[in-house]
Parts: sequence; C-alpha cells; structure tokens
Amino acid sequence: MRTYLSVILLACTVKAWAGTATINIDTTKPGPSLNPSMYGIFLEEINHSVDGGLYAELIANRAFEDSRSPEGFTLQDGRYKDEKGYDSGFEVRPGRVPRWSLLCDGDAKGEMHIESTGGLNENTPYCLRLDVEDLTNGRVGIANNGFWGIGATKKAKYDLSLYARADQPFQRSLSVRLENGDGAACSQAKKFTGLAANWRQFKATLTATVTEPKARLVVTVDAPGTVWLDFVSLFPRKTFKNRPNGLRSDIAQMIADLKPGFVRFPGGCVVEGGTVETAYNWKLTVGPVEQRPERWSAWNYRRTHGMGFYEYLQFCEDIGAKPLHVGFAGQTCLYRHAEHVPMEEMDWVVAGFTDAIEYANGPADSKWGRLRAQAGHPEPFEMRLVEIGNENGMQQYEDRYKLIHSAAKKAYPDLKYIADYAIPGAQFDMVDHHFYNSPQWFLSQFDHYDRSAAPVYVGEVAVTSGEGLATSKAISSLRWPRVSF
Repeated sequence: MRTYLSVILLACTVKAWAGTATINIDTTKPGPSLNPSMYGIFLEEINHSVDGGLYAELIANRAFEDSRSPEGFTLQDGRYKDEKGYDSGFEVRPGRVPRWSLLCDGDAKGEMHIESTGGLNENTPYCLRLDVEDLTNGRVGIANNGFWGIGATKKAKYDLSLYARADQPFQRSLSVRLENGDGAACSQAKKFTGLAANWRQFKATLTATVTEPKARLVVTVDAPGTVWLDFVSLFPRKTFKNRPNGLRSDIAQMIADLKPGFVRFPGGCVVEGGTVETAYNWKLTVGPVEQRPERWSAWNYRRTHGMGFYEYLQFCEDIGAKPLHVGFAGQTCLYRHAEHVPMEEMDWVVAGFTDAIEYANGPADSKWGRLRAQAGHPEPFEMRLVEIGNENGMQQYEDRYKLIHSAAKKAYPDLKYIADYAIPGAQFDMVDHHFYNSPQWFLSQFDHYDRSAAPVYVGEVAVTSGEGLATSKAISSLRWPRVSF
C-alpha cells in the first residue's frame, strides 16, 4: 500500500531490524516537490484557540458581555435550550461577573454588578457597575486574571484602553496596574482623572517591572460613589507584524513557520452554531472592535469577534497563505439538533457569501470593498477559495448549497467552491471530507479513492481510538489528485 504524506521533504532509505529503524537522509537527492496548496491549517474558535490564544487580547470578558444568555435559546427549567431542546451549556449564575472579581481590601466596602443596559453602544449593551461605599484602611476595585493568568514579562510594554463614566463627574479617578495574586505590583500604576457623566475612553501604557506568568489587571476607585466600566482591553505592545488589534507574535510565528498553503477559517462547528442566531456571521466581525456584537459559541463560550474577517485575511497575507473562507449555509449544526433557514428567507444567507467575496476582493469603491479599504487595506486580498457550509447534510443542505452556489458562481465565476460532500446534481470544485476514525480505518481507506471523482479537501482529520488518540482537529491537507488554486 502506498502511504500519502502531507509533505515529502527528502529522499531517504530505511533499514529496520529487531523492532528498530534507522532513517538515512541524503540531502543531495531531494524528493518530488509538492504544490504548496497541498497542505494548510484549520483555524477554529474552539478551546479558546482564538480568544485567549492566537488573538493577543489579554483581558477575558473585556466588554462584560459574558453574562448574556445565548442568542436563540430560552430559559427552560433553569437551563437555556433551543426550540428542539438542545442545551446550550450556559449556566445561570445570578450576581456572577465571569472572569472578574471584586477587591475590597482592609475595612473597605463595595459591590459590583452587571447592568444589561447603558453600555458603550447598542451592540454591546452590558457594562459593569462598581459601587464604592467605604475606603477606610483599604481599597475597592475589580480584578481580571485574563484567560489563565496574564503573562507579564519584565520591561515589556502593554497598551491599556478602557471606557468609564461616573455618577458625580470629575469627582472620581481610577488607578490601574498589573499585580500578582498577593497584590504586589507588577507594573507602575496609571491614574485616570476627569471621569464624566458620559462614556469616556482612557488609554495608557503599562510597563512590567517583573516577570509574572499569573499577573492580573486591577482597577481601583479613589472615592466613594458609583463608577461604570466597559470594554477594558490590554494588548502586548509587540504583536505579530506589529498589527493593531493584532495577534500573539509567538503563536502566529509558529503558524507562519509551518508555511501553510492556505488557512481555513472560521471553522468548524462555530460556522453552523447551535441556533441560526449563533451561526457565524462575518458581518458582525468587521468595523471598530468596540462595536462588534459578540455571539455565543457552539463550544459553550462567547466569542468576541476581535479576530474578525479583516484580521483573518490580513493574517493570511502576512504569512503568505491563501484564505479559505467557510460560510454559514442556512443549516445549523447537525449534531446539535439542526435548524434551517426557510428557503424563502435565504436571501441574507446567500448575500453572506457574495458580500464576503466583495469585501475580500472587491474594488475600494464598492460597497463592501470600501469597508475593507477603510480598515486599512485598499488593495484586494485575492481570496479564491470558498466553502459552502461545514459538516452539513441531508436534502435541506443540498437545496441550500445549490441556491448559494448558483448566486456566488454567477457573480464570481473564477473562484473555487467547496461542498461538504459530493451532492447529486450540483456543481462543485472540491469536496470536504472530515475523518475521525481508528488507525485501521485509515489504513483500509486512504489508498482507495476514486481518482476520477472530484478532488478532495480533507478539512479535519484525527485518530479517535485508544491507539495514538488525537483530540484536536489538527491537520488540513489537499489530496488526490493534485489541485492548483
């Protein structure tokens, strides 16, 4: 049996004996070259791989929106479920502010509360209210440990931004610094004065005075009264390619070093969502970050959309990879009790694909290309790969795929369109197979693909048995036959 590898680097010979093997590599005899499009990566917001991972934001629940119930779910017997009974996993915890804690040192007294109205804008209406009653022999404030502790590095700079307002304008001030778990300073403190009745943005640079992997951001108030806070953000000054609202330089560089030919984004089950309302809508992910509506994720946490469609396209360009955009096809996740956008209401779903292509590729004077240009990239990104849906199926998907493909192909005939499988009577350039099987299954199947059929894009693959268990959706590759983009 022939074995297919994602990358063939060098010609080599293998000698095996007594259960051991020696590999001799002859660097003077390179093996066959591969089309760089034959392998790539798959980026999905799962297990905080984006928020808390690749995306460089250090504050968790920065906009205080994590207290919001999941979109499209209703409270039933103490649990948030959809119309078919699927449980979102969201837990009702009155009075809890996820990721934030109240600080009351000494004899000081205060309380914090989430308010569901009055936030920075209508897209992010939640905000935090901090009531300071008494500051005797202590302080009152709030603390955020980031996702798993804020990793502060001595002498490194961190850019802070927050919005605040007060009940008594100009009579309150805020102090902000990095601390360790015992309250010792990890940076110098910055003081913000001039709080007003309306929201005002404050910015500062914090320079770490020590290296502390488990630092926290602390915001305190200097006088009794009430202060409201929203969109508290902290970024390392150094991001990948020094992009504003950028990515972690270390993780992004590790991905770049893989030299992927393409990047598949945004997923994954986040594309379909658990309800139509939680399905991925790229239009919510562009524009000023403070105005991007957050959404509940199929992986049971809220995604900020900080790394949005623009940042994704920019990342692909920065690492020399082709963007492969996966869009919502009108069917929610099959494994979470599928819902379907009625066929007579599919116009906005279809437009989600054609408008995404215009945003990525359109001229700077087009409707969506203009927004891209305003974000800082007047030239097209040249996106050429579009996948219609993710792990969808049944007749409902096939009908919706054909509708979307017809409109997209008519408007943009030069792009390549990927279906979730070989749909009878439909047009597609590739099909996307996801394999989660045993080693024996892979050994029996991988050498028996019909070479006359449509090219296969393996979007997700993992061994899911006790032998070499792989739990991540790790490898994306293009196989059988060779395909050029």
